[in-house]
Amino acid sequence: MMNLMRVSARLRLSSMVVVAALAVGLVCGGSGPRFPLVEAACETLFAGLFLVWLWFIPAGQLKSINPKIVVVALLVPLLPLAQMVPLPPSLWHGFPGRDIERASLALIGQADSWRPMTMSVSGTLRALFSMICFSGMMVMAASLSRVARTVLIGVVVIVAGASLFLGAGQITAGDNNVFRLYTENTGWMTGFQANHNSQADVLLIAIMAAAAVIRALARRSFDRARRATLLAGGFVLAGCLSIGVVLSASRAGMALLGLALPMAVILIAPVLRLTWWRVAVVALGGMLLAAGSVALLYHNDNIGQAVNRFESVTDLRPEIWKDAVFAMHQYAPVGSGMGSFLPIFQAVERLNVVDDRYTNRAHNDYLELAIEAGIPGMLGLAAMVGVVGWSLFRAVRLGLFRGEQLWATATLLLLAVHSVIDYPLRSLSLTCIAAVGVAFILQYDRVPDMDFEARET
Repeated sequence: MMNLMRVSARLRLSSMVVVAALAVGLVCGGSGPRFPLVEAACETLFAGLFLVWLWFIPAGQLKSINPKIVVVALLVPLLPLAQMVPLPPSLWHGFPGRDIERASLALIGQADSWRPMTMSVSGTLRALFSMICFSGMMVMAASLSRVARTVLIGVVVIVAGASLFLGAGQITAGDNNVFRLYTENTGWMTGFQANHNSQADVLLIAIMAAAAVIRALARRSFDRARRATLLAGGFVLAGCLSIGVVLSASRAGMALLGLALPMAVILIAPVLRLTWWRVAVVALGGMLLAAGSVALLYHNDNIGQAVNRFESVTDLRPEIWKDAVFAMHQYAPVGSGMGSFLPIFQAVERLNVVDDRYTNRAHNDYLELAIEAGIPGMLGLAAMVGVVGWSLFRAVRLGLFRGEQLWATATLLLLAVHSVIDYPLRSLSLTCIAAVGVAFILQYDRVPDMDFEARET
């Protein structure tokens, strides 16, 4: 009995560490490469929490993690590691796009030195640390019991709510206010993120997370009055988060409300006991309500400025994509190295489209991955999608597709869609959320042995 109590205590402590790790990633992981010290501090703290988790996690719980997750966790950082290995000149001289580097090194007599595959060792090192955090978060999340998974999803809601309050201060306190953690006053809400598009993604994911938490809580033995209170609170929270998305002034974020809100309704549909056609009606009504709220508040300066961004005709993304495609061909098939996009792009950018704006990303994560990782990276992405897709298929077929898997699927789908025109996974915060989503999907058939709560019926 004493031994069981000891194991139970260690399990709860390890679960608390996982919750803390995600909270750290969400709060300080939004800095990005423009603030390397903050990002490094966050990654260091995350690594420390991972070691603490390894200390507390019971051996039985560790063995319950699906081997597929361990394999994926080990393979994800492999590419940037391989790209940093020094290679003999007979190899790297043959890589595409290395002529200028070889000529430059010849001027100092280093043309025949051993060089890595990557064109930016520092950038690849930063990418490696981010991928290690992804792997660590994925493994930790996979070890959680059903109740602890709900708590972890709830952390997304809590931090997003705090970010919403912080963002309210950012847009109401004037120029250079203390609420802005990373950027100058732009009139946009960024919360804990340095990028307003990432802030929109966090809020969108939190809308669906709130619905997932309500779904889990409402399935417990609550009476009808408590369920009604829970649902009312959820609708209010979803409305506030939706307005926060608009105030972030992210055009993609506002468009993706059309995905997040219906998915939230689908998540809580079993609680409401709605048929599918009623789900569609409620989802449509929610979208119309959100659109009507924005219309009523349109004359608010911040909301008006955000909505008017759809009328912009100066978006440079198509021009960036043209130069990025050229860079992709220049470094195919092996790629230029993870994290090397900026120096590579600056070398190929056409002078007739250069202006005072700073192009730090390809604004298409798939294209940027093709540039930096080449065919190996694209094959790795395809393999990841295949493993996740197969696990989803198996979960549905075996009747094991539960609320947390549905939230995870919706989250990964949202990030995948946004990645077509932006770079959400370059934020460590969103990387951690994506890792949790992958873990929940791959772990669908292995509920940990020490699950102290009743399963969902």
